[in-house]
Amino acid sequence: MLFGILLRFYNFPKRYGFDFDAARDSLVASLFLEKLSFPLTGAASSVAPFNFGPWYYWGLIIFEKIIPIYGSWILIGIISVLTIIVAYKIGERLENKNFGLILAGIFALSPSQITLSTTLSNPSIIPFFSGLIILFFVSYLNTKKSVHVFLMTLFLSMGITIHFQLAGFIIFPALIFLFYKNRFKNILSAALGFLIPLIPIAIYDMNNNFYNLKGLIFYLTQSRENVYVANRWLFYVRDFWPKFLSETLGLNLIISVLIVASLGFLFLYMGYKKLLSKKHFMIILAFILVLFFGSKKIPELTEGIGKAIRSIKSGFSDDEKDETDKKDKSG
Repeated sequence: MLFGILLRFYNFPKRYGFDFDAARDSLVASLFLEKLSFPLTGAASSVAPFNFGPWYYWGLIIFEKIIPIYGSWILIGIISVLTIIVAYKIGERLENKNFGLILAGIFALSPSQITLSTTLSNPSIIPFFSGLIILFFVSYLNTKKSVHVFLMTLFLSMGITIHFQLAGFIIFPALIFLFYKNRFKNILSAALGFLIPLIPIAIYDMNNNFYNLKGLIFYLTQSRENVYVANRWLFYVRDFWPKFLSETLGLNLIISVLIVASLGFLFLYMGYKKLLSKKHFMIILAFILVLFFGSKKIPELTEGIGKAIRSIKSGFSDDEKDETDKKDKSG
């Protein structure tokens, strides 16, 4: 943790960039701080006529008040440090403390995460919200408590209003609804968690002729196809994952390709030998759906996924029933 803090804050004023987005965000935070007010909406999207939510700007305004001039950049650095803690908790709840330390070490030493920690832009804090969503997803798999569904969708909604690249993570609560009981309670918790972060931008829309809602509908119905998004599975296997691991771990691209191939064969082998628990299966399934298909393809896959999951769920129920019968016989 201390090493992660050092890598993010050593000689920090001289490492901060001031490009177009950083200049805009810093200026907006300073102007609203002078007015002692908080905006109800955030920066404009580059793909369609709608704005992000205000949470990112609210954080910048508060830290500019606490630490003038460098407050906005320091907030990004603090969030990057908190991401290391989140990574540890994910590993701990998924496996054990040792696995948590491995994940925390990867994030602490990751070149891409260190670079993002000095970059003032809303995508820089998306890894933190991604981590929180995964953390509470794993927490629900362990405890089956609806409060974790609430927290997961709360941070999902907040993350989406900060940057829409998190929209694909909606598959995490969807899998819980499909796989687990207490659907009504879980859906109610998810709805409440998802709606709370939308309150400021909803108030803005009601006072501005529903500008964002109309823009979002326009994007989904008319302009979405004008923005190219690579969604082929081959792109993710061949290009995205090797490059992502190379930048994250600071490894050679060829080594990253070998890691991706090794992990793929490992998961296939574990699945074939039935060594995957339901929790591990859910995590792998969620990542496959989000990362191989993305939010653009998820609606098209919903019907097929539902049928497949019902079949798999039935298989798990049969396995659990067989184990119970064996225990009863041995007893």
